Amino acid sequence: MRTYQTEKTRAAFMCNFSKMVAKNKGRMRVYACTLVDDDDDYDLGGSLTESMKFRIMLRHHRCFSCFKYGARCSEV
Repeated sequence: MRTYQTEKTRAAFMCNFSKMVAKNKGRMRVYACTLVDDDDDYDLGGSLTESMKFRIMLRHHRCFSCFKYGARCSEV
């Protein structure tokens, strides 16, 4: 990660400062970002408080753009 990104650019990743809330199978779930709401590995729990306890790992294939190119899904 440090090869491609600085601490400042890593801090701009959406998963570093925001979450996505979605209804999944009738329950509210919190996900790391909008790109991974269909992957149970990125389900961070049922509340925003609970979701802040988890460290986000950029292993998902959709995270590749963020990881390598510094792309962002949100405006900071």
